[in-house]
Amino acid sequence: MSGSGLFSDQGPLKPHLLRGTGGLQAEVADLRRDVGKTVEALAALTVEEFIDPAAADTDAVLASVVSQAAAAVYESGDLVGGAAVDLDPPRNVTLTCDAGGGATWTGNLKVIGLDANGAALEEDIAFTASATTPGAKAFAKVTKLEADAQNDALGNWEVGFGDIIGLGKPLVSRAGLAAVTREVAVGVVVTTGTFEDAATNPPNGTYEPATAPGGGNDYALYYEYDPTA
Repeated sequence: MSGSGLFSDQGPLKPHLLRGTGGLQAEVADLRRDVGKTVEALAALTVEEFIDPAAADTDAVLASVVSQAAAAVYESGDLVGGAAVDLDPPRNVTLTCDAGGGATWTGNLKVIGLDANGAALEEDIAFTASATTPGAKAFAKVTKLEADAQNDALGNWEVGFGDIIGLGKPLVSRAGLAAVTREVAVGVVVTTGTFEDAATNPPNGTYEPATAPGGGNDYALYYEYDPTA
């Protein structure tokens, strides 16, 4: 992104008044160029606040089910609450597998849903024994799960959400570093959070605070975003 991108999609309200090369038309055209040149050097900044986002919950999307020797699909009606699961703010999805009675885990779980912009979003998360495996993408809604066939029916698994929070605007990077100007976590200015920009974690990038959500923890982020995205 070159410059701030502010006003990059703006045009004259009455184009016919700008036609011509002299007089008032020329002065207005010159003024528009001056404004564009000045604004181009500015960064588009925003502040986003997350008030007490929920603590990570390993079974908030799909309650514990038994591993199956055949591929399985879980529609929205099979999810917690009997409907597609909304995550506000958007969060990363997690897959938790127990050790089971000798279960051998294999393959992936495909998470299907929507991002913060309402666009389709998918992610594959590996089945891993005795572990909670976090996804990286921020889902605003989970609508469907597709599980690969397992080697046996000796284990249990469940789906929830983790500590990663999706941002509301497209975070940009400058010289390889996320353009975050200030991070406030639980009332203190810190630099301990983990940020991924929009190019890595679409649509807007993500934030993982070092002090995990839950228990009344609040966060505020000041960052540069791409207004043309």
